[in-house]
Amino acid sequence: MAFEAEIHLVVQDEVPEPRQLRAFWNARESDVLDHVAEDHRLWLGRTQAKTPEEPRFPGRAGSIFDLLYLRGTTPDYSAPLLTEHLIKEIMDVYAGGDDELPS
Repeated sequence: MAFEAEIHLVVQDEVPEPRQLRAFWNARESDVLDHVAEDHRLWLGRTQAKTPEEPRFPGRAGSIFDLLYLRGTTPDYSAPLLTEHLIKEIMDVYAGGDDELPS
């Protein structure tokens, strides 16, 4: 059974420690976003967790999460740097995405 997740875009002034980044990207206990105020989060949408039947996060928000996950985990764990190029990638993914979630 999949569970839904709210996806937000968050910009931080400082790069979290490497151990915190590894934990965050591996969905382990992490306090990377604990101190980010609600008004500093840009809500992108809702998606469902990955399952064996659905190897990607579905919908527009899920597609953006997939993009940022790729940028944040390869070749090393990192916090993706918000650049004009990354903004364009996010906008392209969002514009071409599908809001539909599987039932």
